Amino acid sequence: VGDSEQDGGEPFEPLPAGLDRNSSESCFTVDANSLRSANTPPRGGTVLGPASSRGLDPAKAAVVVPYHELRLVKEELREFDEQTQLDVREFRHRIAEAERELSGLLRSTAEFRKEVDDAEAKWHKHQNYKKVLMDAVQAALDSTKPSEPMEHAPHELLTDCFEKLHRLQNDMLE
Repeated sequence: VGDSEQDGGEPFEPLPAGLDRNSSESCFTVDANSLRSANTPPRGGTVLGPASSRGLDPAKAAVVVPYHELRLVKEELREFDEQTQLDVREFRHRIAEAERELSGLLRSTAEFRKEVDDAEAKWHKHQNYKKVLMDAVQAALDSTKPSEPMEHAPHELLTDCFEKLHRLQNDMLE
């Protein structure tokens, strides 16, 4: 087998920097120094630990990886990728199904949501009206002079406000 062909006669894929094929082409070596960089993180060191000016001894830095082990890992990764793609398709199907169901729920609850919005608006309107009536009662009471007895307060205004408050509370309870 030549330098540019695999066992089956197919050409080898080019290797990234730091990887070399051994002479028997049954494995390749990884140069750990290739993983070092002068571009260190702010805290110092590298991914591999504290940086040294000379790096690692090339003989100690080389890790031998047999092709057959790499092929096993590659096959496991391929199977994992296939399962991941199946999972993605299944999740997309489930998401689409959930979106259809939610869309149906939105359509079926539109009338109910409108009723709730109307009831809430009516409640706020009643609350504002009640506040105005209470303010009118307070203004009528404040308009009486402290020296005058309560009987001299604008009786018609107070009676009218109390009747309206009573009707409003009955309406709100219904």
